[in-house]
Amino acid sequence: MKKLLIALAICSATSTAMARDISELSSPLVLLTPAVAQNQDALNLNDSQRAEVKNWMAAMPAQRGAVEDKAVEVRAALRNAIIANESQETLDALAAEIGSLETQLVLMRANCVNHWREVLDADQFEQALGLAGY
Repeated sequence: MKKLLIALAICSATSTAMARDISELSSPLVLLTPAVAQNQDALNLNDSQRAEVKNWMAAMPAQRGAVEDKAVEVRAALRNAIIANESQETLDALAAEIGSLETQLVLMRANCVNHWREVLDADQFEQALGLAGY
């Protein structure tokens, strides 16, 4: 009976989490780079700015993706550790690692916004925010 209650609690928590729209947590940070990359002509980017877009797109999405993949991996490990009734120390360590990875992701996204703020002039940056829906 106890296992059934735990399973129901996990299912309920999962469906509640899936029902919530968490995409808004970082959407202003996530959508800016695609807006810049896809609207270079509309933003009237010069050759130097276009080179920055090319260089950024060649490196940064893969770097961010690697951290995102690691965060997904550690979240799965935490779920498995909870189900396997691992020690509190193990759960704490995994949770701390998730927190560290999430912090890293937020700072990477903030760095991305700051990068475009430096590369674009003030008018281009405001236009890019508008194109990204902000």
